[in-house]
Amino acid sequence: MSQRTRRKRICFIRMNYFPEEAHVRKNAEALTEAGYEVDIICMRQKGEKAREDCGGGRIYRLPLMHKRSGALRYLFEYAAFFAMAFWLVTFLDVRRPYKIIETYNVPDVIVFVALVPRLLGAKLVHYMFEATPEMYADRFDLKPGGLVEKLLRFMERISVRFAHKSIVEGPYEREMRGERGVNVERIGVVMNVPEGHLFQPRAEAEVNGTSSGPVGCQMITHGSMLKRYGVQTLIKAMPRLRDEIPGLKLWVVGDGEYRQALEDLTMRLGVSGAVEFTGWVKHEEVSDYIGSCRIGIVPMLYNQLPNKLFEYVAMGLPVVVGDVPSIRAAFGPEAVEYYHAGDADELADRVLAVYRDPDAARAMAERAQETFQKYTWDVMKEVYVGIHDEVLTKHKGRSETQAVEA
Repeated sequence: MSQRTRRKRICFIRMNYFPEEAHVRKNAEALTEAGYEVDIICMRQKGEKAREDCGGGRIYRLPLMHKRSGALRYLFEYAAFFAMAFWLVTFLDVRRPYKIIETYNVPDVIVFVALVPRLLGAKLVHYMFEATPEMYADRFDLKPGGLVEKLLRFMERISVRFAHKSIVEGPYEREMRGERGVNVERIGVVMNVPEGHLFQPRAEAEVNGTSSGPVGCQMITHGSMLKRYGVQTLIKAMPRLRDEIPGLKLWVVGDGEYRQALEDLTMRLGVSGAVEFTGWVKHEEVSDYIGSCRIGIVPMLYNQLPNKLFEYVAMGLPVVVGDVPSIRAAFGPEAVEYYHAGDADELADRVLAVYRDPDAARAMAERAQETFQKYTWDVMKEVYVGIHDEVLTKHKGRSETQAVEA
């Protein structure tokens, strides 16, 4: 083996599974294409290898699985993952130094796992995929402005300060953090958009086998099934929608802790014949479901810019969305059909408006696609890789010759 290498080494630390998470996988692929060697430290599911080569780097899976439960379980998982990841990344970095450590929240303090590599000269990029204070306020019904929320916001601030650069998924998310005291100069924006080769518009004749008239309708919502994602609002709108749209079918694609509650609600409302829960589907197969539908639904209760919105827009679907600031900041007032988040009656009104006027729906979808051209993965990939190149250029540290190949 050679004694020295000029390849830029980076380590991702994500408290989840890899390569299951599409956004982490495409980030790793983007950096690999740009000349980085990417290692990943993550959790391990049953049947997965503890170590596995991947794209020139290596996956290190820690013996810990995620179980959706109460606050104590979350605290245990955080503590266990933090401890194991701390020692592993320290060992790996001492053995073969990394140029960059990239951490993914939640929690935000996961960035401190890389304390020793940072002290030894590694640069830190902190990917804030979630707004942690808001997420936990919603999940655990925290008192607004209470001690726990203040603590979470403090952790957010010190995490951004500790990292050389942080990343959020939308312009609103950056402004929001600035309003609560975070230095936005340390934050870049990389939208979590789909890869173009997986999500492309389908010919209209492919959708439901017809290209004429609003006869029959298939709708889709997909992703993790959590209460804050608002699928229950869509289910509550289904009795009226089923009665007014012939042949209506709703695909609920994905899985999560709230799935059973959603299925129970579907049964109580008597709409189980019009709603199908698919369970977990491979990311590359989601486009097949989207391509068979006429309307995409993003029933957000929680302020976030979800990946599924971009996937529906990329494939040419008109989209009905919960009105949250993150989505408005990205798409403006006319590219998607808004309703007041949590209002099932208004959601039904907006779906019916889209269904009954296909020409207006098509024009709206075209406006959304025009907006999306600013956010495609080809665009965002350059921004994402550029952030890492900038960190290495702006923050002097380890020389290329420090990375000794084992």
